[in-house]
Amino acid sequence: MSESQRSRRPVQEDAPEGTAGRRGCLLAGALLGIVAGVLVALFVVPPLFDHYFGEATVKAGKVYDGDGKRISVDFVSRYEAGRDGKTPFLGVQFRVRSEAAWAPDPGNFVLELEGGIKIGPVPPVEKIPVMWPQFAAGQERPFELLFELPTGARLEGATVRFRDPKVRFELPAAASEGR
Repeated sequence: MSESQRSRRPVQEDAPEGTAGRRGCLLAGALLGIVAGVLVALFVVPPLFDHYFGEATVKAGKVYDGDGKRISVDFVSRYEAGRDGKTPFLGVQFRVRSEAAWAPDPGNFVLELEGGIKIGPVPPVEKIPVMWPQFAAGQERPFELLFELPTGARLEGATVRFRDPKVRFELPAAASEGR
């Protein structure tokens, strides 16, 4: 070894006084970045996916044909007196043909009214077999959903949203008039 190599030694720089407390700032920034990322993932990304890869919208009187199912709205009825004799109900009957076995789940459906009001269907009634049928592969049959309406509910622009398959059905204008 030459003498110039022996005399070399690493130069140690002391941190300047202005950067002494940066470690805490970096840690706080990292934590805020993680929190912001989680919030974006939970609240921003799903609506973007729905917008670009979202649900199909079926106009009144048209048929949805996809995901192994063929679904159409047969008719819509408004019942002015429900179980308690006062609360109005909305009945929506669909005609469904499923290429694979399908068991509709009440959590799969939502009635959306004007003003962002969302209403789930009433629980199944065993005496009404049309309400929650089990579909065998290749079977076509009616399927009715009943929704308890809030007092004074307006049905203009009402839709029924399915979560599986991802589709939204616009209800006919006759639904707002009652039948």
